[in-house]
Amino acid sequence: MSGVSERELLIAKEGVVYAASISSNTVNTATSPELLRDGAIAMYSKDTEGFTLLTGTSAASTARMVVLAQGTASGVPIISKEITKGRVSYYNGRAYIAPVTQVSYIGYDGTNGTGFTVTANTDYLLSSIASLGKNSSPYFEKYRASYYSLATGETQYNIVAKLIDSMNNRPAGLPVYPFIGEIIGNGTSTAVTSAASGTNKSIIVAATGTPTVTGSIINGTRLLTFTLSASTVSSVNFVVGDLVKIAGVIYRIAALGTTGASTYTVTLGRDYTGTTLSGAAASNFQFFNTADPTIFGLKLTAKKANDIYVFENGGGLEGINVYYTTAAFSGSGTSAELTQTELDAMLSSRAYFHLGTAWMEIPTTNVVSGMTYDIVTISHRNIINVGTGDTNTLAFPIHLQIAMPSTNRADTGITNGPSEVLFDATNGYVNGYMTTAPNSFTALTTV
Repeated sequence: MSGVSERELLIAKEGVVYAASISSNTVNTATSPELLRDGAIAMYSKDTEGFTLLTGTSAASTARMVVLAQGTASGVPIISKEITKGRVSYYNGRAYIAPVTQVSYIGYDGTNGTGFTVTANTDYLLSSIASLGKNSSPYFEKYRASYYSLATGETQYNIVAKLIDSMNNRPAGLPVYPFIGEIIGNGTSTAVTSAASGTNKSIIVAATGTPTVTGSIINGTRLLTFTLSASTVSSVNFVVGDLVKIAGVIYRIAALGTTGASTYTVTLGRDYTGTTLSGAAASNFQFFNTADPTIFGLKLTAKKANDIYVFENGGGLEGINVYYTTAAFSGSGTSAELTQTELDAMLSSRAYFHLGTAWMEIPTTNVVSGMTYDIVTISHRNIINVGTGDTNTLAFPIHLQIAMPSTNRADTGITNGPSEVLFDATNGYVNGYMTTAPNSFTALTTV
C-alpha cells in the first residue's frame, strides 16, 4: 500500500567537520551516530550488526543500505530513514544562491526614457499591484502614490520627489509600501573635492592645501557630513537647492552647516535611502557643476526578494515608460528558506505520527539567521512492516534534505566539511553511493 510523503531535514553547524565527535571536532571520530557532536553530519552503512561509519568512497559505493545522521545538543542524534540505492528516485544539490530584489524604473532607467512630462494642474498617479511572499502563500495588495502638480513653477524633480514622499513616508495606520522609491537622472556629475579656490559646485574650499574629502551619512537620516583629512573648511561652492548625487541617487540640499572646522554638514531634503556610509570615498558624493539633469526617473527597489509588483499608472503618468530591469528571485539556501523547510519537515512528521508510527526528531534547531547554506535532496521510498507478511508493508516517499553552511566548503577555508567529504564530485561518499548501480545518478558538482 502507499503512504503519505515525509520530509526529513539535517542541518550542519558552521565550522563542524564531517563525523566530528562530542569530544573532538576532528574528522571521522564519531564512529557511531550517538557520538556525533552537535551539528556534525556523517554517513553510516547499516546492517544487522548496527552502524558503520563510512570513511571512504569505495566503502560507500559498495554499501547496501546507508543512513545520514546529525548530532544534536541533547546527545540524541537525528538519523534518517534507511536509504537503499535501488529505491532512490531523485538526487540533486544546489549551492547557495543569493536572493535578488526586484528593481524597476518609471520614466527613465539611467539610459532609456524621456522622464516625466510636466503639466500644470495634473494628477500624477502611480498605482502598483504587489504579490507579496510569492514562495509561500502569496497575497496581493494594491498601492497608490499620487501628487497633484502645481499651476506654475513645477519641475520633473519635484514631481518625482513628491511621489517618493507619498511612498516612503506613510502616515501611521496606512499600509507600508513594499518598495523604496529613489530619484535618478541624466547629466554629468563630478565627485566632491577640495581646493584652495574655484567655482565648481563640487569644490570644498580648504583653508590650507588640498586635503582628501570623505563623506558619511546614515540610512534613514538627512545629515550628510564631509570631512577633510587635514585643514578646515573655508567655504563651499554649493548652495541650498542644489542637487547632490549620493551613491547614484539624487537629493536636493535643504540646509547648509557652518564653516571653520574639519567637518562640514549638509542637510538633505528627504531621508537618505541607501546603505550607511562612513568615511566613504569622495566618488560616492557628486555635484552637477555645469547643468542639472534634464531627465529624471523614479527607481523602485523591492524591500524583500519574495515580492514582485507591476504598475498601472494614470493621469500624468499614463503611458510613461516602465522598465522592469531586475527580476525578483528568492535565492536558494537562505536561512529564511531553511526555517520554512524545518517547519514543513516538522508538520510532515506530525502527519506521519498520526498514522501511528514513530515521531521523527524535528526540528533540528540549527538554522542560524543570516547563514547561507548548500542543500542536497535525496528522494527515496522507505519500506516498513505494519503487520505480518510481505503484503502488510507500508511504502512511502521520503524527501531527505541535508543543509550545510556554504562556509564549510574547502574553497572557503574549512577542510573536511560535510560538503567536501560527502558530495565532492570525485571523492564524495554520498556521490560514491549514488553514482553506482542500481539507480545510478550523476555526481553532484554544485556543493
